[in-house]
Amino acid sequence: MHISYRPTEEADREFAKNVHHCSYRNVVERQFGSWDEAVQNRFFTEGWKPGISQIILVDSKPIGSLLVEYHDDCLKLVEMQILPEYQSQGIGSEILRQQIALAKSERLPLRLQVLKENKAQELYLRHGLVKSGETDTHILMELVLKS
Repeated sequence: MHISYRPTEEADREFAKNVHHCSYRNVVERQFGSWDEAVQNRFFTEGWKPGISQIILVDSKPIGSLLVEYHDDCLKLVEMQILPEYQSQGIGSEILRQQIALAKSERLPLRLQVLKENKAQELYLRHGLVKSGETDTHILMELVLKS
């Protein structure tokens, strides 16, 4: 299995929206009790950043999307969305290892937020991220680099 990335293009919008909806539907229903398509379409549209976000490819096949932002004080993992049929196969772990290596090479902490009902918290904890705070809806997590 070979994981690679390419920048998103406007033509990827429907694929990326499908990935967003498929990867979040269950967790949103668990956390908020229902799925509101219009609200989720708005969330997707607000976060859609063609050319900045990336399509995740496994053996050249698109299976998800990734958005990582550089900030002065951290590397922020904004989104890592993988189609459900590709989850629990080590892909998320490999992508996270790559982002941790990038953060270390840049000497920046890696930060993210995850919905409270999202099982991805377990993935982040396994890779050394710790809870650094919370909001009403999200757990804030961080990998602090040792100096």
